[in-house]
Amino acid sequence: MSSLTGFRLTQAAYWLSLGLWVGALVAVAIAAAVIFKTIRAHEPTIGIEPYRQLPERAGDILAGAAVGQTLRALAILQRGCAVVLVICVVLQCAFFADRLAGGAGGWRNVLRVGLLALPMMILMVDLWLVSPRIWTLRGAMYDPQRTPEARALFRVRFMFWHQTSERLVGSAAVLLVAATVASSFAFHVGVEPAGPERNISEAESEVLP
Repeated sequence: MSSLTGFRLTQAAYWLSLGLWVGALVAVAIAAAVIFKTIRAHEPTIGIEPYRQLPERAGDILAGAAVGQTLRALAILQRGCAVVLVICVVLQCAFFADRLAGGAGGWRNVLRVGLLALPMMILMVDLWLVSPRIWTLRGAMYDPQRTPEARALFRVRFMFWHQTSERLVGSAAVLLVAATVASSFAFHVGVEPAGPERNISEAESEVLP
């Protein structure tokens, strides 16, 4: 495989992962709002324990369960995109630095890498700190064995971590969009062919008037 082919494959994986990550965050944000609005409008009932004892919260319980499972799938997708992006950035800086404007140490590339690193840090905080607390508090605030006052207290704590998660996800989406824009300036506009492909291009240029 030629250097040019390797670079093109690396770029394809890079842009696909970056675009997929951004698109997934936007899609899930829209889906969450639609799911809550739709389920609440239909005023559902729950026939399983222990939630059947909280009929007034049925809509929120069902919508939260649906969105929660969607977020778990999103977390898997985000981890996959982050791993692919790390591999691509390492390859770009180690083997294709000549394709980077200013080289691997140029300010455009440093900015790009920094903008990519921040969403990955946010992802780790969300996965290891925020999300586990949200799931624990969700179970506690919908536990019918607890008093209404206790459930209300757990709900306050749940809403704090839920809003924290929303802010983190929103910040990650903005940073990824910024990284996408920065990436468009970090690479050379054109790629000069190397090896046999370059010789063919030079021969064709000599033939043409």
